[in-house]
Amino acid sequence: MSGMLLPEQPELSAERPETERPEAPSGTGLPEERHFLEELNDLEGIEYEMTPDQEAFYDLYAHAHLRYAHTMLDSKQAALAVVKRCYSHLMLNWVNILKEENPPEAYAWKLLKQRVEMHLRLTGQPPQTVKTAAFQ
Repeated sequence: MSGMLLPEQPELSAERPETERPEAPSGTGLPEERHFLEELNDLEGIEYEMTPDQEAFYDLYAHAHLRYAHTMLDSKQAALAVVKRCYSHLMLNWVNILKEENPPEAYAWKLLKQRVEMHLRLTGQPPQTVKTAAFQ
């Protein structure tokens, strides 16, 4: 993956009419993850060329992050939106993340858990603390 598009604002993807959004495959597993990768590449906004270490990080963790978000939110669309925003944050702040005491993997999981929790609270859903325990 030589580059990805990052949103200038989180609202950009919401501006596209529902009918134009590709539907996620009904199955689980790899086809859904491929769909996620296609969606992530289709983000509207600024073009951003990923560095080799960012590409490696993305290749290693994007699938697991999407599965976690989907499990916690019980919605493919919500999971995709949350993970997209997380990766936008990660890629735009990569240099600073590398300076953190903890490795980028830990930073990304913490960020994802916070974003999932925030999404649940904003949508009036109960926090999923029981499910989260397996990922801590």
